[in-house]
Amino acid sequence: MSAVFIVDESASGLSADLNAISKRERLDVQFCPLLTLEQMFLALEDETPDLILLHHHWAGLSISQALERIAEQAGDARVIVFTGQSVDVAELIECVRSGVADYWTKRGQLDPVVVFRQIAHYCSGPEWAIKKLRIASGSQRQLIRAATNSLERIEELSRSRDELEGKVRTLEDQDRAAFLRAVGTGIKFALTIAILTGAFIAVNVYTTLPVWVALVFVGILVAFFLLLEGKLAEAHIKWPGGSTRIKGK
Repeated sequence: MSAVFIVDESASGLSADLNAISKRERLDVQFCPLLTLEQMFLALEDETPDLILLHHHWAGLSISQALERIAEQAGDARVIVFTGQSVDVAELIECVRSGVADYWTKRGQLDPVVVFRQIAHYCSGPEWAIKKLRIASGSQRQLIRAATNSLERIEELSRSRDELEGKVRTLEDQDRAAFLRAVGTGIKFALTIAILTGAFIAVNVYTTLPVWVALVFVGILVAFFLLLEGKLAEAHIKWPGGSTRIKGK
């Protein structure tokens, strides 16, 4: 009978389900739940299982450190690392370097039939032992190199994306501000024209003054509005030595 350690905080329920399936299907596999790494290390002192199903995340030890201790205590054991998350490339690289037989993701979606088929496959082959897989073959070196390059490329693309998103947000803010300024200027211009037109009509209709007087009055209003907008201050002219000079130039 093949002995399989399930090392996970919720290993009790998972091993009970798998043992029930194994018994019902008359499979020669016995699952042993271990809730902590300490329990696993103690169990490895008395027994070397055919396979260890090891959860990827533990407080106090990284996955590579845990695999290092397994290799020291039970180098003939086969190890499969599993996670309920998507593939973490950096973690996958560490697992390959440390000699795992496989790396399973999204534990809750694993088909029991597939699980038992893969367990039987790894338990039957001594070439899957952690001490043998830790000696990197050419294919493993190629996998590690490709994964490392991919990870670096992903990080580079992520940085480039963040920079582009920042530039796009800056341009959007600038466009929004320019649009608001244009709208404000248009509204002020329309109001100014309306006021000046109304003033000209009022002076021309309700007084007996000549048209040129009305135009002078409107001109005074124009100068007043320009003064309010600060335009006259920008165009302040000095005359040093008989020449003109715009303020700020």
